[in-house]
Formats: sequence, structure tokens, C-alpha cells
Amino acid sequence: MSAQFGDAVHKKVRKGTRSCTECRRRKVRCTWSSDDAQICRRCEERGTTCVAQIYSSAPVRERKYSSRDRISQLENKISNLTRAVRNIESKLGHEHTETPESPRIETRGSQDIADSEDDTDSSENFPSARPEHLENLFKSDWMTSKAIHGRVYEPKGKSHTHLIDAARNALQPLVPTKENLTSIASFSSKWIALQQALFPTGRIVKSQEEMLEKYDTMRSPDVDIYDLCQWLLAVALTAQQIPDDQGSPTTQARRYQSAAAFSRAVCDATLNTIFNQDSLLGTIEGLSVSMSYLRLQLTRGSFLRTYLQSRRVIALAELLGLPRIARNVRLGKIKISSEADPNFSKTEIWESLCGMDRAGGMIYNVPVTTKRYRTPSVKDHPVSINGEIQCKIYMATLSDLSLRLQDLDDIAYEEGEESELYAEVLKIDSELRALASYTPHGWWDLPPDGENPECHLQFWHLFITMRAHLPFLLRRDPSDKYAYSRIAGMDACRSVSQRYLHIRRAIPSGFFICKPMDMEGFISTTVLLLATHNIRLTKRPNETIDVAELKALILNIIELMNDKSSDAIGSDIARRGALVLRSLYDCLLEDSEGKSTPEELTVKVPILGQIHVQRNPKPVKPVPQAPVMSTPVNQPATWQGTAAFPEMSTANEAFMGGVSTTNTGWSADPFSWSITHGQEAFFQDALMTGNFEQFTGALVTDQTTSMDWLGTTWSNAG
Repeated sequence: MSAQFGDAVHKKVRKGTRSCTECRRRKVRCTWSSDDAQICRRCEERGTTCVAQIYSSAPVRERKYSSRDRISQLENKISNLTRAVRNIESKLGHEHTETPESPRIETRGSQDIADSEDDTDSSENFPSARPEHLENLFKSDWMTSKAIHGRVYEPKGKSHTHLIDAARNALQPLVPTKENLTSIASFSSKWIALQQALFPTGRIVKSQEEMLEKYDTMRSPDVDIYDLCQWLLAVALTAQQIPDDQGSPTTQARRYQSAAAFSRAVCDATLNTIFNQDSLLGTIEGLSVSMSYLRLQLTRGSFLRTYLQSRRVIALAELLGLPRIARNVRLGKIKISSEADPNFSKTEIWESLCGMDRAGGMIYNVPVTTKRYRTPSVKDHPVSINGEIQCKIYMATLSDLSLRLQDLDDIAYEEGEESELYAEVLKIDSELRALASYTPHGWWDLPPDGENPECHLQFWHLFITMRAHLPFLLRRDPSDKYAYSRIAGMDACRSVSQRYLHIRRAIPSGFFICKPMDMEGFISTTVLLLATHNIRLTKRPNETIDVAELKALILNIIELMNDKSSDAIGSDIARRGALVLRSLYDCLLEDSEGKSTPEELTVKVPILGQIHVQRNPKPVKPVPQAPVMSTPVNQPATWQGTAAFPEMSTANEAFMGGVSTTNTGWSADPFSWSITHGQEAFFQDALMTGNFEQFTGALVTDQTTSMDWLGTTWSNAG
């Protein structure tokens, strides 16, 4: 072994470390031929260099001082410097320089200030703020009614301030000029009044004057971001409602592009700065902003996104305890002294969320998240006070009744007894009639003003009535067992269509209720059209229904939808609805003699399902027999029709009672129709897309041309 393995070195090396580096690396025993050998046996066998291990002590680790120790040392140095400066001043005859007294530091107990050797000032060991998403798990006061009013959940860290500043910087550049705002605000008074009556929410802009007065405030550097966002959403919603007949075509196109771009910019900024930030959205003000945001989003045609985002907002409201607060207010356990009470805003927001969720479930037939919660109804408050209908209470009661419509679907899909289904229909009808009885005399007369909130209440009331009777309205019932349901449903359907004409002509297309109203008008008119076709075929002596009047009503709705289809915003449902209704009308109600009409037509209508229309075969008249010597002509034994479509599904037979007018023999009417109702998903396929134009239905037969609306197809026989 080399001389470096001296006694001094071996004393510091633990036993067994005489092995060379190569043997140690291979983890084998290192053997030596003698104590003074220069190379071990294994290195000698391999022919490798034998390098002895050299002892190296571990590096001396400098002691790490804690933050408290370093601060103490710094204070001592400052004290020494101060003492030295004063001594020099005393020798020179100068007055002592007065220095401010150091702030007193509150010390903790001896156990708390025990410093460990590993105590450092790194951000990992001393975070500036605790993770609030974990800290909130151990807080319960913010979920109770005793939480501080205003922002129920508001992180206090630096990141929250940063989010507020970022939101203000993103939203404030979108404020329009004073001149443009004055032009836009002139169209705001009608929709604001209607929204306040039907869908009240605390922080929304409540008048045209308020929109103009807040302009300077919105431009200030310290403006509240929630007020700013609410104001911008109101301006964007108003900009979409400027009539298209203002100015030349070039001016109209420029105005539409500007309004669409402004609306999109406000939506995107709200989504990125507030809606996607839980710390900002999870406040009372944030939830109020989300209501206006969802309404503006609905006008842009993205129902799926709106539906999913509304579920997120409802989940946040539930986590904030709003359902419990609203229940305690309703039961009188929490007293509200004025509208300034924070519990008033919380209750109002929760009731608005419930109404929005239930209205969407009724129109689009999707699951309702707030079904288990009660809202104020006629059982809690009077509907009419001094002859004045309380729109909020009436609307909340209708929302509760609309939940029962999905119960009818559940009974039907589970193939329950018809008697059970009919009993539930009559029960809902009875409650609707009881609600109508609270209205004053003459209230149900068609108001002259389509923007009247009471006209909208009538529309919703009648639409729910029609939906309740729909399982029996279109089914074949030769025994007239369900005559009441058929007559009541037909009357409600006609009234809905009349009020749709009245309201839709009055409100601008950019208002957020236009798309849902177009959908309801399309559904009710389709039902009215099919029911009118049935009436033409099966006239009953006890029914006095003017078919010509119904046909004129349907044509007026088709014409109205055609007119609205030219609107720049919110016209997609009206445009495709007019196309489908015109095709159904031409087949089922129009005199097709001598006209080119399709042989088959298939349309998919929300709530109803797929409607199949087919041409009935004409009768084959028997040919007279020729003389005996002549060649006989083949003739059928009976006149047979062709079954162009398969039997209806079980689900549809349960829901609509096997709705079909498909004839097995020739009929005087050239067309017949049937309905199938699929169960593949909760949503209609068209509603799953962001744009209705993206959906096209499956082709039915050869020579088929696709109509770009809710799965509509037709085929012409050469």
C-alpha cells in the first residue's frame, strides 16, 4: 500500500475502508497479497490501476442563523453605530440628532420563539399568505347568515387585489364614448322595465337615467369592478336591441358589426376577469354579475355553455349558503328591515337563480338543479294587491308548477298507467286554474301593449298549461275518454300562439328572452298545426273549432318568423322555425292539389321529438274485365297503403299514447304524420351545439335534401 496510508490516516478511516476505489465501486471484497503490496489482487487480475481511497472529512457546514438572530445582530450594529455617532457629536459640541423610536415588536411566548437551526427566511418556510382554499375548509362563519354583509367570501391576500386591478384594467377600456352611450341608452327603457318586473336582481341598472349618470363613475380609476361590469353588460344588452330600420343598409351593417363586437368583447372580458375567478365570482356582487352575464350569453345562441355556466353559479350560491338564508327569510326566522339589508340581496339572487333554472328546464326539457328548493309562491304571499298583480310572486309560482312537467315525463317513460298520468295532468291543470282565479276580472284579455309584463305572465301560464296536456292533446282518442285534456290543451295552444304574435312583434330581437320565446312559439305552433290537421280529419259534433281561423293564425306566425329571420341578432331560431313550419303547413294543411310537394318529410322538434310526414298512396281503382279471349289484367284484392315508417318507440307510445295518423288504407287527406320520441340524451341534439347551423339530421330516403334545422329532411319523388 502506498505511504499515504499512514498511521495518522488510518486512525481516521473506519474499519474495512482499506479497499481500493475500484473494488468499492464494484462492491466486492478487496484482498491484498501483503500489507505493503502496491496493488490489490483483483486489480492485478483485471489489469486496472489500483487507486487507494483517500480520507476526506465532510465539509464544515456553516451555521445558519434564523431571521430573529440576524435581526438582533442588525439592531446591535445599529445601536453601536448610533452610540458612536453620538459620542463624536458630543466631542464636537453638536446637539444629538433625534432619531425616531423603533416600533415595539410584540413578542411571543418562549416556546413560540424557540428557533431551530433550519429556520430560514425563504418563501418556502415562511409563505407570505396561507393557502386560502385550504384555510376556508376550517371556516364556517362565511357560510352562515351572520357572515359580514357584502362580499361573503373575499380573500384578503395580495393576489385578490391583483385580480381586482386586472379586472378593472380589462373592463375599463370597453367603456364607450359619451356620445355613443347617449345613443345606445335611448333604447334601454323598455327592456329594463320588463326585466325589473319579471326578473328583478339587486345591482342591475334600473333606468336609462341611471345608465347615463354612472358614466363618469365608470371612468374613475377606483371604480368598483362589479358595478363597472354590471353597467357594461347592461350597455351591451341595450346595444343589441337597436332597431335594424335605423339608417341606410350600410349604416345598419356597420351598427350590427359594432354591436356584435362590443357584446363579444364585454362577454369575453367578464368571463376572463370575473366569471372564471372563484374568488371574485364567489361573492354576492359576483353572483349578481353572473346573472346579467348569463342573460347576455343567451342572446348569443350558446345554450349549452349558458346551461353549464348556470350550474356552476348555482353550485357557488349553494356553497355560500344562499338557499338556507332564503328559506329562513321565507319562514320568518330572519327579518329583513329594508332593501339595504344584505340578506335581501342574497334572497333575491337565489330566487332569481331558481327561476332561471326552472324556466330553462321547462323550455328545453333539461334537468333542473334547484328542484328540491322551495321559493315564495301564492302560499306565502298574495298574488294580487289592490287589483295589481305581483309579477314576482306569480312568476315564482309558475316556476314551481313547471317542475311538475318533468314528473309527467317520468311517469310516461316508466310506462305507468294512463290513469295515473291523466290524474297528474288534471292535478296540474287544477293548480293552474287556481292560480288564474287570483287574477282580477278582465286580466286575461289580450293587453294592447305586447311589452306589458302581465302579457308575458299570461304567455308562460298558457304554455305550461299546453305542456301539461300535451300527452293527451295529439293522441288518437276515438272514445273521447280524454276529451277535456284535448280541448283544454287546444285552447291553451291557440292562446299561446296568439300571445307569441303579440309579444314578439313588440320586443326587439336582442332581448335575452327572445330566443326562448321563439322556441316556445315554434313548439306551440307545431302542436297547433298537427292538432288542426287532426281536426280536419276527425270532426266531432260537439267541437266548434274554426279551422280557417287556426290556419290564418299559423300563417301569421310563419310570416312573423320570416320577418324576424332578417334581424341581425337572435334570429337563428326564428329563421329555421319558419322554414320547418312552412314545410309542415304545405304538407298537412295546404291544398296540395297540382303542387309539387315532398313525398316524405322528417323534422326534429324540441319537446316533441321526430315528426314523420308521408304521402298517403292514392287508391287503385279496379279495371273492368276484358272479354274472355283477352288477356286478364292483374288487380289487387284490397286497396293497401304503404307503411313508410316503423312502429313508434315504446317511450313515445307511453308519452304520447302512440301518436300517429298514419293510415293503413287510403284516406282523403294526401298526407299523414307520426311522432317518435328518442331517449338517447337529456338534450336535443341541436341544443348541444353552440350554433344551430352546425346540426343536420340523418337522411331518410334516396333523393333527400337536408334542411339545416333540427334534423329536418325531405325527399322528392322524381
